Amino acid sequence: MHVLVVDDDHGDLDQVERVLKADPTLQYTLCDRPDRALNLLNKGGVDLLLLDIHMPGMDGLKMIQQVRSMQGEAWLPTIFMTGVLDAKSRARSLDAGGDAVLTKPIEAEVLMGQISAMRRLVEAQRRLKESRDEMEKIAREDNLTGILNRRGIDQELQQAIALSWRFNTPMSLLLIDVDRFKLFNDAHGHLAGDDVLRQVGKGLGRCMQRQSDVLGRFGGEEFILGLPATDQVGAAAVGQRVLETMKEINIATDTNPCGHVTVSIGISTLVPTGGPMDVSKRALDLLQVADQAMYEAKGAGGATIRSATVSELST
Repeated sequence: MHVLVVDDDHGDLDQVERVLKADPTLQYTLCDRPDRALNLLNKGGVDLLLLDIHMPGMDGLKMIQQVRSMQGEAWLPTIFMTGVLDAKSRARSLDAGGDAVLTKPIEAEVLMGQISAMRRLVEAQRRLKESRDEMEKIAREDNLTGILNRRGIDQELQQAIALSWRFNTPMSLLLIDVDRFKLFNDAHGHLAGDDVLRQVGKGLGRCMQRQSDVLGRFGGEEFILGLPATDQVGAAAVGQRVLETMKEINIATDTNPCGHVTVSIGISTLVPTGGPMDVSKRALDLLQVADQAMYEAKGAGGATIRSATVSELST
């Protein structure tokens, strides 16, 4: 556990340091200025704040208000230290956001007891966050392929579009549909069909260019590959890579004239025009245009690509 100690009195800092040094499981940082302490907190990695109430420039009560504002929903356990403590001061300290108040000179046993209590709180928060993160991952992940599901796609795609608009870069999207998938399922069975979807998902993962790309299973046998900062030419190159990947995977079947499983790809590209933007509407535009282009590719026999910009097919 990492403790940040903030006190303008160097004698008090030395006293606290002697106590903390006795516990090898603790890491600590000493700071004599609240403004520097706020910068350290901004960088993260602090589990517990040990904070003097009475300091020049910015006292502990004002500082903790800024800390709570910075944290949002997160909570940094805080122990206040003060040389003068009465019932009113204790109430103000706890009301300001402190979890405990200690009187100076700090007694080692009392401080370590409070730190042990705060450690239990920190560990509980950590376990809760891990549980929430795992639940969020499950909620966003497609059970069959392990890539994003529809919910995850919606979230990531809107973020990518917002960033593309902000930095005035094009955003492209590939809607990828497995050709003749129903025929494949009828001929080979649903377990084989599930394996096809898993292999397609893995193959598409190899076609991703950057970490910011958005890959997910849109539903059924349809997949999405979102490409931030990618124009129509770049998206078409990725589309060709997808077609080549399907040839390399080479899932043999008599239900496809090519002799193996293929995909049809519809590409849509959004070019920012400046001004305000409705992210949800533009995400829907990208999907609808890609869907139309993909059906054109399927109408051409499959195993091919069709492309369009959003402005060409939507208003």
